[in-house]
Amino acid sequence: MIQGKVRARNDGAQLICDQVRQYEPGKEKPPPAPKQEPQARRHRLLITLAQTENEQEDVKRLTSTMETLKISPGEDEVSLACH
Repeated sequence: MIQGKVRARNDGAQLICDQVRQYEPGKEKPPPAPKQEPQARRHRLLITLAQTENEQEDVKRLTSTMETLKISPGEDEVSLACH
């Protein structure tokens, strides 16, 4: 008998084994209720980009920052400030 957890991960699931023992019909107790894991804390991320004299490089930096955020989405709040 195997007891464990299933966690959502990326586009799939991850199985985590907590305990393994030989199955013996008639001797097994019902498994204990699963423990509820605490909700992941959400964070706030503030990204500040300073404007320079080089407009083309500023646009490249902003574009690169936005692309990085798009390929790594999450539940955290992100604010972007340009000065």
